[in-house]
Amino acid sequence: MLKLYDLTTEYKREPLGLDEAQPRFGWKLDSDQQDTVQASYRLRIVQGGDVVWDSGTVASAQSILNEYLGPNLTPRTEYDWTVTVWDNHGETAEGTSRFETGLLNGSAFEGKAQWITHALDKASPVSPVLYKDFVVQGNVKKARLYATALGVYEAEINGEPVDDTYFHPGWTNYRKRLQYQTYAVTLHSGKNRVALTLANGWYKGKLGFMPQPNHYGDTTAALAALCITYEDGHEEWLGTDESWLCTTGAVQFVRHDGNGSTAKSCFRRHSQFARLRSADTRQFLEKQKSVSHLWNTHSLFLFAGKSVA
Repeated sequence: MLKLYDLTTEYKREPLGLDEAQPRFGWKLDSDQQDTVQASYRLRIVQGGDVVWDSGTVASAQSILNEYLGPNLTPRTEYDWTVTVWDNHGETAEGTSRFETGLLNGSAFEGKAQWITHALDKASPVSPVLYKDFVVQGNVKKARLYATALGVYEAEINGEPVDDTYFHPGWTNYRKRLQYQTYAVTLHSGKNRVALTLANGWYKGKLGFMPQPNHYGDTTAALAALCITYEDGHEEWLGTDESWLCTTGAVQFVRHDGNGSTAKSCFRRHSQFARLRSADTRQFLEKQKSVSHLWNTHSLFLFAGKSVA
């Protein structure tokens, strides 16, 4: 009997926030017969019950990196995909998986969120917490948080981390590109809070053979947009802007050594409120060593980082 398992999209299982315009699909075969190989396959991509793309039957033994060749995918959309495989013994198996696209273009943040930073002392080891209280009115179908930072960040919804990973958005050449992450988040009916804790990371922390700080810039900042989709179909966006507040939280000391190791000291205390500085996109980023060129040319390059399933 032929079976399929480990269905992947761009090497991920049911990825969230996929930013590949032409994702590639893979699967593995399991059979109780000896010398079994794939003879042909058929891929079908479905969105909302409608077939978006059908590869037709393809005579090929390739079961990895089979590329999507259909119409342009829609941003922030859930897709299901099915693969049917025929083997050299004449047996057939079928497998189904899914993926959800991300923003597909970093410019999608424009009009929905602004870069924001803080007014704390740049030499302070304390991590600023940028946050926003908001009210959910209606039945929520799904909610997605799209976030990035100059520095590293940890995102929370109602005091709970949105995932269990660290060091987002990751180390890149900040002069050329900046990764963002997509999170599926759960909101309460009524009052909610979204918060972003910032730290220097590779952007502002010590880096190099002779560890020196501020290689890419001297001020941490955040950019985030929360999209709430209600059961009746309408969407509500909540982005970083001048209405957000700034405080300090549990993380009172962070040391980044430049080799990926970060030490942080945490203890609870009464938060000290600081003035939040809404970073006018051009004015703020022109002062940052890492991204002045990008904004001078009106081009912010954002690529999806590791997605969160």
